[in-house]
Amino acid sequence: TVTDVSEYEGEFRGTEITAEFADVKYDKSEYGPLEYLKRTALANPHVEILFTDPDGKKIRFPRVSEQLPERPAEVMPHPLGVEPHNLYEMMRASSARKVSSFLITEFARVTPSKVEELKAVAPWFNFDQSPKDVTWADARKLCNAFLRVKWVAPSAEGLRPVGREQIEIALRSLLQPEFLSVRSRSAKVYRGGVPFIVEAAIAYGGRAGRRTENGVSSEIMRFANRSPLLFDAGGCGITKAIKSVDWKRYEIKDFDATPITVYVNFVSAFVPYTGAGKQSISTEDEIVDEIKFAVMDVARDLQKYLAGKVREEHK
Repeated sequence: TVTDVSEYEGEFRGTEITAEFADVKYDKSEYGPLEYLKRTALANPHVEILFTDPDGKKIRFPRVSEQLPERPAEVMPHPLGVEPHNLYEMMRASSARKVSSFLITEFARVTPSKVEELKAVAPWFNFDQSPKDVTWADARKLCNAFLRVKWVAPSAEGLRPVGREQIEIALRSLLQPEFLSVRSRSAKVYRGGVPFIVEAAIAYGGRAGRRTENGVSSEIMRFANRSPLLFDAGGCGITKAIKSVDWKRYEIKDFDATPITVYVNFVSAFVPYTGAGKQSISTEDEIVDEIKFAVMDVARDLQKYLAGKVREEHK
């Protein structure tokens, strides 16, 4: 409910949020609002963020790119990426006269020949009945039948990653690293029908890493669709993938004590969060493997750079 509306005279664009919170502690730790805004700026270099903390101090994260993200294209769901309750609700809202025509018109990669394949693996199901007559139990069985048919992979046109150039601009601006490597991988699928894209970067030296009382340590920055993930790092698929890398192979003798920032953005229309808090990603094999491959890609670039430094020192 909007309780206060006022008109502003002058030049202003954007959104301003003023909030009051009771019984909370404001700090500048890795779990605080300032860190969240810092990471938001990293994943959204087209945005300028002005933050006034409770003490009245103003912090500015400037816009470092004029390139706005493109609007994602609308795509139809894939049979392997739909849950029984979603399928049931779609059928209830459909105007199709038959389930067979509903599947062809409402889903990607479903053709008349694929419907015939479904009929062969689900002979108990009446594909000529109205979608509105399908029960939830039948919808669940139909989803199981989808798993028994071989489908063409879904399109990734609906996904909008940050982009290699934009990530590089943001990381260079904020961290001023000695070395930086960025990758935006091609689309993959998990659960056989949910497309996703992994973007990864490694920043070394400069302001990379985390400053602690004991010196500099490594830092893992996790994102899902440009949104920072600050909590539940231990159970996150991104953390698991990064920790599983044999860093010694890439000239990193002690990953935890190295001035390095590893940046990973997971892009998908259906992010498999581990809980309602949406702070960590499920450790599904396809996802963990793809994140690991992306991190290893940029780690190889870092290895070449560090090996070159050693050669120069020997000379």
